[in-house]
Amino acid sequence: MGAEVLLSCHPGIAMNCQQVVELAKFLEKRNPDIIKIVTGADTMEEQLENLRITHLLKQELGAPFLFLSV
Repeated sequence: MGAEVLLSCHPGIAMNCQQVVELAKFLEKRNPDIIKIVTGADTMEEQLENLRITHLLKQELGAPFLFLSV
């Protein structure tokens, strides 16, 4: 019908690189058009880890993604 599927996951907690990449690959198996993951970041260190995660997701995933932190 021409719609796109956004698969959205909101753990809402800080996650490390390995956890997020594993989650993204798990979600990718469901063949969404776009993957969205929202984690938490309460410290500068967690936010810097999220920047690293964004870089790794760009390398590892075949699907478009949106990675956010709150």
